[in-house]
Amino acid sequence: AHVVGTYPTFSVDYRLSITDQVSYFVKSPVYDHLSLLAPYRGTITDGNGTTEISGLGTFEYARASTPQGLLRPTVNAVWKLPADFFTYQIIEIDERTQILLTDVSARGRTACRLVHVRVLGEETSVLDDVRFEVLEYGEPQQDPWGRSMRVPSRFRWTANDSGREVLNLECRPDSPWRFGHGRGYVGAYSYDGSFRSRDVSGSGYIEWVDTQAEPRQG
Repeated sequence: AHVVGTYPTFSVDYRLSITDQVSYFVKSPVYDHLSLLAPYRGTITDGNGTTEISGLGTFEYARASTPQGLLRPTVNAVWKLPADFFTYQIIEIDERTQILLTDVSARGRTACRLVHVRVLGEETSVLDDVRFEVLEYGEPQQDPWGRSMRVPSRFRWTANDSGREVLNLECRPDSPWRFGHGRGYVGAYSYDGSFRSRDVSGSGYIEWVDTQAEPRQG
């Protein structure tokens, strides 16, 4: 896949090599959501010149069958999925290892909390003994319609495999929150911690939607 984008202060031009290493978040007759590991290489051009970039990306695909595929009227809110919290995050641990972190709840109950560990050319492992905690909240964000949403200023992921700690990361958002992911936001963060008994640090990508009434812990 070839991706080209031009924005007010920079442009991007890169190619994705989409592999068959797949991570399924949901697989059902009415809804599929999957991610394919996709190494990329290209350039970013801004006021400082052109910089070559490379790394591990993802190619996301989702398909849903809904009543609106057959009916024109808007579906009443009572029939919509009652999801009230969603975060999806991506970390490139090294040049071959990518981690996908997901936490979704509906009406205050966990619907999905998983960590996918993908190593280029190897099997993908899925961890379900996972804990996600918001340690501090930052200044709430307000969307164009005046709706307020709390966003984290510090959070932690931990994951275990057969009782042994695999992942422990403390994360701090360090970019502006960009509105437009449904009702929510996207951004970037810095992380420090450990993965498979070695120290790691770097940057992560975050998608965030939170319409719950209570602070996030779990």
